[in-house]
Amino acid sequence: MKFRAFLLFSFILFSLISGCGGGGGSDSGPATGTIQVGLTDAATSEYQAVYVSVAEVQVHGDGGSWQTISSPNKTINLLELVNGVRETLAIATLPAGNYTQMRLVLMNKPDNDINVLY
Repeated sequence: MKFRAFLLFSFILFSLISGCGGGGGSDSGPATGTIQVGLTDAATSEYQAVYVSVAEVQVHGDGGSWQTISSPNKTINLLELVNGVRETLAIATLPAGNYTQMRLVLMNKPDNDINVLY
C-alpha cells in the first residue's frame, strides 16, 4: 500500500498541449494542435527503483473515441527521472478540439531491454 501511495503521489505525468490554428485562408486546412506527453518524478531515498512499463498513450476528445497517439512499449525507471529530467512518451499532432482524458496503457511485463528484479 505504501508503494502504491508513493507511485501515485510522486509519479507526475505532464502533458503540454499547444495549439496552432490555421491562418484563416481557404487553403490552410483544418486547425491542429500538438500534444507532448512525458514522465518525471520526485526524488526519494526509500526505493532503489520504481519501474513503469508503458505500452500506449491514448487521448479522448469530447464525443469521440480513444485514440492511440504513441506506442512506446518501454520500461522506465521513474527514479532516473528527477531534477528536471523527463522521458517523452508521445509527441503527436491532433485536430483542434477539447480533449478531456488521457491514459497510459501499461504492459504486463517489462520490455526485454531491462533487468527488473521481482
